[in-house]
Amino acid sequence: MSDPELIKISGCKNQIRMGDVIFVHGLGGSARSTWHPQQQEDDNNFWPAWLGKDLPNVGIWCLGYEVEALKWKGDKLLGI
Repeated sequence: MSDPELIKISGCKNQIRMGDVIFVHGLGGSARSTWHPQQQEDDNNFWPAWLGKDLPNVGIWCLGYEVEALKWKGDKLLGI
């Protein structure tokens, strides 16, 4: 498992920015593909980048980390 990564998208180097927005994906997602429309994974179709253009005084980040839903084995949760 790799370490979590905070990816700079827009406005992150601005020392006087008003705040920060961090996009956090869910189970089975990723820092980039979660925020694209399906089959359109390019920078022109990336929701965090759009927000950065609209809010130039805000740092926009994506948090990337590995996560999967738990997969239970067997018929029972506990062997009681």
